[in-house]
Amino acid sequence: MPDDFHQHAAVWREAINQLCKVSKQVGLSCAVVQQGQVVFTHHFGFRNVKENLTADDNTLYNLASCTKLFTSTLVSTFIDGEKHTWDMPIKNHLPNFKTKWDPLVGERMTIADALSHRTGVSGLDALWLEADAHMPLQRSSAVAIANMLPVQAPFRTGYVYNNSLYGLAGSVTEVMAGGAPTHTWEALMRERLLGPLSLKRTFPTTAEATSDGNCSIPYMALPGDRVPAQISYPLYDQDNFGSPAVGMWSCLSDMIQWSKHLIQAYKATLPSSPVLGHIAKLFGPHTILNNKTHFEQYYGLGVFRQLTPAELGIHPTSLQSRILATKPGYNSSFYLFPEKETAIVVLGNAIALGDGPDWIAQYLTQAVFDLEPHADLASAADQCTVEYVRWFDRLRQGVIDNQEHGTPQPAASEVIGTYVLECVDYRVIVEEDSDGKLWASLNDVESQRFLLHHYHHDIFSYMPETYDEYLSRCLISWWEPKMLLLDFKRGPDNKVKAVAWAVDGITPIEFNKST
Repeated sequence: MPDDFHQHAAVWREAINQLCKVSKQVGLSCAVVQQGQVVFTHHFGFRNVKENLTADDNTLYNLASCTKLFTSTLVSTFIDGEKHTWDMPIKNHLPNFKTKWDPLVGERMTIADALSHRTGVSGLDALWLEADAHMPLQRSSAVAIANMLPVQAPFRTGYVYNNSLYGLAGSVTEVMAGGAPTHTWEALMRERLLGPLSLKRTFPTTAEATSDGNCSIPYMALPGDRVPAQISYPLYDQDNFGSPAVGMWSCLSDMIQWSKHLIQAYKATLPSSPVLGHIAKLFGPHTILNNKTHFEQYYGLGVFRQLTPAELGIHPTSLQSRILATKPGYNSSFYLFPEKETAIVVLGNAIALGDGPDWIAQYLTQAVFDLEPHADLASAADQCTVEYVRWFDRLRQGVIDNQEHGTPQPAASEVIGTYVLECVDYRVIVEEDSDGKLWASLNDVESQRFLLHHYHHDIFSYMPETYDEYLSRCLISWWEPKMLLLDFKRGPDNKVKAVAWAVDGITPIEFNKST
């Protein structure tokens, strides 16, 4: 770190403000912790734009994927080497866990596999994270959801990011705790982790966070000089399926304390706390991220792990653990350099034009360790913003490029109906309005209605008309062209019997037409 921190603080704040403006970050809180001391904090923008309310150290943000390290740590509090182990098959805890696409995965998958993204199965995020941050699935359906996750790669051969298996891990903790109705993931998080570590402003539910008077509002940034679009709070509440993956809420002051606990546990010769007794396992290398480089890049259990090639202080390499987190209206970065006893926390309340919090975390890493040569992060962030806006055009073009023109359109009467994914009672309802337009709705929820356009043959598209619609409806779980197509399937009698939807952008999932 530079010799005189105070001399550099004003320069850092100016650079951070510039990165926020370039990426159209709405509000942001950040800090640097070194050797147990908070050496830098900064707040930018607004936690509430309409009321011009700024953030402070206690302002709450949704942590999105920074939740995963909390869930992995909660799991670790049950690991005793006898009754519960990292390598015990999940089916031992959840006997109905029997994967449809590859039964071997269900037979062999362990909790460590699920937490390290090495199972090879995809997560089907668009089923549990719909438009407008609506979340219809409950954790009581976790096994049924996990059973139908399609295979993207052979088991334990590579990295396939999967939020849904963290939902399943939440159910595993409930079974490990004895399975009583009161032993929910949320209650266990409070009892076994947040309480012992005195993280008093960290919460596992949206209700707790938003009842507080100092909770940031979520936004989607819009291109140009327009006011960002305020969106609904993501409702991570009791028994929500996605909560163990992305549902935690916290503030800068608590995340600073969390980083101190993690670093202290990592540096301790003996476990510094029974809560963090498995820190080496959590931060250890489990899944290779990039086998094309000689630098170490792995995913641990809830955290990315890499060895930095740059010299940090007197050491030629240093372990860096980091989490990048994005979910509706929130974006955060959490960097740990445990060997340097340094942490960087960046919390934001917008899906901005580019990953502003990570640009800022990179900038602070460069500044704190005085890395040379200095990367021009401002220019890189500016270019990223341009590419981010073009991304929607590429998504739309991907839909257009594969379209066959001139094919006959099926009659509305053929496709109208209710299509059910029976294992979780998830419905796609196709209706015709008074103007003869076809609409698809998910689970008959008004906010989940999409206008259908004939694509070709028996396939319809629900591609948003504009980038503004895509952003304001928070369709961040739709990133592949195939995800925006509904393919109506016919039976031997030539009648429509199902609709296929590639929820993960790769493998079509069939919803059967109800009679």
